Amino acid sequence: MTLIKQYLGLLIALGITFWLLNPAAAVFLGIAFAMLMKPATGFITKKVSSYPLQIGIVLLGTTIQFKLVQEVALSYFPWITLFVFSAFLLGWVLHKILNVERNQAILLTAGSAICGGTAMAAIAPIIKAEPKDLMITLTIVFILNAIAIAVFPFVGEALNLSAIEFGAWVSLAVHDTSSVIGAALAFDPEAVKTAATLKLGRTLWLIPLVFITGLMFSNPDSKKGIKVPLFIVFFIAALCMQFFISLPAGVITNLEFASKVLLIFGLFCIGSQANLTDFRGISAKPILFSLIMWICAIGGSLFILYYSGF
Repeated sequence: MTLIKQYLGLLIALGITFWLLNPAAAVFLGIAFAMLMKPATGFITKKVSSYPLQIGIVLLGTTIQFKLVQEVALSYFPWITLFVFSAFLLGWVLHKILNVERNQAILLTAGSAICGGTAMAAIAPIIKAEPKDLMITLTIVFILNAIAIAVFPFVGEALNLSAIEFGAWVSLAVHDTSSVIGAALAFDPEAVKTAATLKLGRTLWLIPLVFITGLMFSNPDSKKGIKVPLFIVFFIAALCMQFFISLPAGVITNLEFASKVLLIFGLFCIGSQANLTDFRGISAKPILFSLIMWICAIGGSLFILYYSGF
């Protein structure tokens, strides 16, 4: 009976989610569903996890003009590189000043610099982080991501950013790809294209991150784990397809809608991963560490936006 109630609750929550088609609402409805219904580990939204989001991003790649990729990604790559290196330098300084536990500092720095939970999960076994460390840092980043989806679109409007400018900003200022896409989608569907292109370019820094971390921590098995997430490979392939194939306008419109629905569903599923117990036992130091990193990322990315000639 409990399982039936959970699936009934899921249908109601998804019905509201797809009616609103709002990224922030999708995340918070997912969180509300998780808190109220307490689904088990094997529940469908936890099984599918971020797959709908990844498929939605790949579909999005089929609608992005290759010219946009050339103009945006290539011109911004040096700035992305500067951002990543600056974030790691800041993380090292804050670790020394705040005396945050080493593994937590490394995880939070990697998440802030590159791609949130993906980077953190990738290097956690390399640095031999305890499950508690990964849980604490993932929870902090999860909270910041949820705040970003809800707040950033209003900040973008207040700053009078264009869709391209907003997409470029959130691609650097927000941790996870899902939250970057969610914030951009809430601001303007056109912002998603720039945000996805730049964010996935930033995510490619995961490769040297895993390699260098493996060398630093002398883990012989770490070199075997240097992988680019598969959805990024498919996203790049979808982008390249636009160079050879010109899709009809009607097909692109349908793909954009399908992508948006999958992205919304993926954000709901991510929200449903929330666990009340994860929010307990988090000390002030890693929270302060993350907030300073995030504030600097927000300010630094705005600096890049206004002074890069974009």
